Amino acid sequence: MPRKKREKSLAKFRVDPQQLKKACEMEEIGIQVSTEVEPLSEFIGQERAHHAFTLGLQIKGSGYNIYAAGPPGTGKRTMIQAYLERIAKQLPTPNDWCYVYNFEDPIAPKALSLPAGKGKELQKDMENLVEEIQNRMQNLFESEAYATERDALMKSFEERHQRLIQEFQERAKARGFIVQFTPKGVVVTPHLQGRPLSPEEFEALPQEFKQRIQQERERLDQEIKGLIRELRQIEREAQERLKQLDQEAFQYTIEPLFQDLFEKYADLPEVRAYLEQVQKDMLEHVDVFKPKPTPPLPIPIPIPQPAETSLKRYRVNVLVDHSDAEGAPVVFEPIPNYVNLVGRIEKEVHMGALHTDFTMIHAGALHRAIGGFLVIEMEELLRQPTRILP
Repeated sequence: MPRKKREKSLAKFRVDPQQLKKACEMEEIGIQVSTEVEPLSEFIGQERAHHAFTLGLQIKGSGYNIYAAGPPGTGKRTMIQAYLERIAKQLPTPNDWCYVYNFEDPIAPKALSLPAGKGKELQKDMENLVEEIQNRMQNLFESEAYATERDALMKSFEERHQRLIQEFQERAKARGFIVQFTPKGVVVTPHLQGRPLSPEEFEALPQEFKQRIQQERERLDQEIKGLIRELRQIEREAQERLKQLDQEAFQYTIEPLFQDLFEKYADLPEVRAYLEQVQKDMLEHVDVFKPKPTPPLPIPIPIPQPAETSLKRYRVNVLVDHSDAEGAPVVFEPIPNYVNLVGRIEKEVHMGALHTDFTMIHAGALHRAIGGFLVIEMEELLRQPTRILP
């Protein structure tokens, strides 16, 4: 097309430069500075994306995710997060999650689900419970009434113990032997006319007489073995009775404390069952709450308590806490590697060996987002695939 003809055909599309400029008066905008403008929380345009996003949020089934694609720097994450936060406030606040000690299988802690805010309450209640029991047990085991009953119990068993020994010694003496019970063992010595025989005097006796003494001593040795078994049985009974005394006093002291907790968590059967297991376990490990004697010299290397009787087992590890939440959570994970998503288990060194327990378990983004929304940068997720897989 000739140049003049082309210019003529385009003349009807020409616009005056002044028509391309739109001047706005500040009075029309209604603000003085841009900081007075509230951030946008709605999608601008993008009706199709908005519809797809809304539809995706309405799907309640598992296994569905929403993928938002677009050029970087366009505000996708900011808009999506703001939109999700507005929706999340209208949703119910999910439960807290806690880990507690499993008294049936210590290497597999139990997970408890509690209403929002109850996790920290249970954690604090257990801390107060252990502290209060320790204080009460300090007073109980140092009280005069407990010491009197304990001493009377031990005295009765000691008298029974000494009576059996004395009766056996009298019978042995009548048969010509002196029996002495020492820390190193039982010493049996033949005696003649009220005095013990020395090895030289024994060897000087007639052979027939020595043989009779030897036979009688062998029979006496068998009787001593039976006596020792009986004495050990008395010691076991004394220890068992003493343990029973401690348990009875302990149960009487802690019963009101547990009763308050049973009433507080009566509407949470799992927590109630856990508290019952705690009470039973404490009764079986009363010695843990007894006052520890002060060593005469400082111990250079602290010896940790065995895991089976440590007070740490009565702690509550709050994995997910929603005590200050309003609605469902919206969690954005900028570095979605395996640890940040799934959580981690810490370890500490005890006597040169690594040790861990349920109190060292920490939540990941997947835990914190339960009942709400998790936002992940897919590019970051794909940049570290080897770190995401276990």
